[in-house]
Amino acid sequence: SALVRVRELRERYSRVLVQGFVPGKGTGAYFLVHDGKIVQEFMNRCLHEVPHTGGYCSLRDSWWHERMMEDARIKIAHLRWEGVAMLEYRWDEDSNRFWFIELNARFWAALHVALYAGVDFPTKLLDLFHGGQVHTTKSFPLGLQVRYTVPFEIGYVASRWKDKSLRLSSRLRSVAGWFARFLYPSLRSDLYFPGVRKLYFSR
Repeated sequence: SALVRVRELRERYSRVLVQGFVPGKGTGAYFLVHDGKIVQEFMNRCLHEVPHTGGYCSLRDSWWHERMMEDARIKIAHLRWEGVAMLEYRWDEDSNRFWFIELNARFWAALHVALYAGVDFPTKLLDLFHGGQVHTTKSFPLGLQVRYTVPFEIGYVASRWKDKSLRLSSRLRSVAGWFARFLYPSLRSDLYFPGVRKLYFSR
């Protein structure tokens, strides 16, 4: 059982972090804080994960959930945070409930969603560090999709293809969808952002 496993781990470690399963999609609330003031906010939602049952977010879109953002603001204020931070949540669309998972004290894997939406966190952070003036981006397009095509979106499709609990028709749609998204003019790609396109060929 879980309790037995925790006792075993406590013999080797002084502390054990236990996380339970919660339903829904991965979401993120992102901040840039300077001198105790929130300078910039952003949110995105995970549409595909690797594996498909939950994991690294390979396809995301710009998104907003006011109650979740307010919860994140409270946490940021309580911590007296400075700099950038990513607060990770899970959100259940059917019930509209959400659960806080963790805080990452760094730039996040889905940063390109914000960049494509016109919210340049790195530039704002550098400008603040060097004493420059930074303007808050108060609005950004919602539903802007960005994917990490290779290898993570391939991993998402592979995980669905290998999952025999899914119907064959559903698994085939996942494969077809991977190719079809190349035809979506509004779909963006992480490592094809202007200025970093060579990363695709250097990895």
